[in-house]
Amino acid sequence: MDAALNDRLMVNYLIKTANLPLRPGAVVSGANAEVAIPFRKDNPKFAQAIDRALDDLRKDGTLTKLSMKWFGSDVTKPSK
Repeated sequence: MDAALNDRLMVNYLIKTANLPLRPGAVVSGANAEVAIPFRKDNPKFAQAIDRALDDLRKDGTLTKLSMKWFGSDVTKPSK
């Protein structure tokens, strides 16, 4: 295979873990897609708990640490 098109999370993960001579290529510009956690509409307390947990993980640096561990870069920041 000469090329593949993947999102930046998958590319970073594959480069870090695949043990193959992979490298990122051209960046395809376009609309960024949001990642979501689905849950029932009738459970606002769950949504609030998820938001609080993510805020806490972001504030104490855990999200960045996890990103570096799994993707080799800080994917919690917008791509350039």
